[in-house]
Amino acid sequence: MVNHYKMPLPASYFFLYNMFMKNLPSALPVFPLSGVIYFPKTNLPLNIFEQRYLNLVNDAYNKDKLMGMVQSKKESGSVYQVCCLGKISDYQKSQDGRILINLTGISRFKILEEISNDKLYREFKVDYKKILMKIILKQPT
Repeated sequence: MVNHYKMPLPASYFFLYNMFMKNLPSALPVFPLSGVIYFPKTNLPLNIFEQRYLNLVNDAYNKDKLMGMVQSKKESGSVYQVCCLGKISDYQKSQDGRILINLTGISRFKILEEISNDKLYREFKVDYKKILMKIILKQPT
């Protein structure tokens, strides 16, 4: 870890960082959504109705309840690189086939690369380290 301010960091920062990092997935299903900016420690209610995102939410809910949210760019298919990891904190199926969820923000992350898959939704390899270290060291992102 680089400490640009040359100040000693308490050992608790490293301990908490390492404990937190061990529990975060290195690959995530990601829901791109234009016009939505999502942050840690916030809640995002979502009304899921497209089949690819129904699959994404069901897969995430049945695995570890974790999924990423990212804002899509205006260009076709591209997304921004900094995203937010969310945990499905509420999950309800409606009679018409929709799923209503509440997503609770956990941490920002950076997309490293897209994972090729046969699913209808997109998955990415992700990195939390650079984002979290900037937070710990209070550097601008």
